[in-house]
Amino acid sequence: MEIIDSIPLAAVIFLISYGFLKILTGLRPEGTRYLIRGAEVGVWCFIAWFALTAADTFSSLLVGKSVETSWNTLHSVVGNLATTGEKVRDWFVWESKVEGILASTIVLQPLASMVNAGTLPWRLLMSYSLFWLWGTYYVALIMRYVWSSILTIGATLITVPRLKRIGAPLYALALVYGPALVLCANIAAGALSNPDLNSVPPPSLFSFDLDYFINVMGKMENAAKAVFKAATEIMIVHIVAGGVSAGVSGALGGPGIRLRA
Repeated sequence: MEIIDSIPLAAVIFLISYGFLKILTGLRPEGTRYLIRGAEVGVWCFIAWFALTAADTFSSLLVGKSVETSWNTLHSVVGNLATTGEKVRDWFVWESKVEGILASTIVLQPLASMVNAGTLPWRLLMSYSLFWLWGTYYVALIMRYVWSSILTIGATLITVPRLKRIGAPLYALALVYGPALVLCANIAAGALSNPDLNSVPPPSLFSFDLDYFINVMGKMENAAKAVFKAATEIMIVHIVAGGVSAGVSGALGGPGIRLRA
């Protein structure tokens, strides 16, 4: 990837060239210091390249794409998260419509309270799921515009000893979260393919489905379980990605998780 070869590589060439120039002009101790600095930056360029190569390998196993491709294709799959969230909204609308219809009749009015109580646990699960769906969606929307800058800045700063603690977490973030967000979008796509979730009647004022009206509690239970399963998997992806990102950051010399003997 070009970001690994540009600024840090130019710094290596400059430091080594300047070091040799100092030596040729008789300033051997100072020239040696610059050569050592150039070599150190070169080593960290290799480490950054190796980390990216390893991340590409794991990303390909996880989502079938490299880190860069994952970020570049995120815009085409991130909509799955929003669409899943909208399906959950449609279930809320349908349940409230059933309650409203029942409450508007004298004979069936008591059943409105039963529907409200019967669907409460599933509405709570759906509300929890919305937090992860929409939260991940907006994180992905922001990150797909800034990931390249984060990766470039991180790869550059880890080659500078005094700035490594800033560069390492940035670089780790860009390496890990591209594939992680694509995986979250793929999980949402799997939930969308489940008829228990996606077959909800449209949120129109005059739409009506007798089967979904009579069996609203059972239908909503199945939908809630489907979306809650997806939300739980997305939550696990975030937890694992956070831990891996912290580990990579620590391995690169920044704040995070480090293995100690």
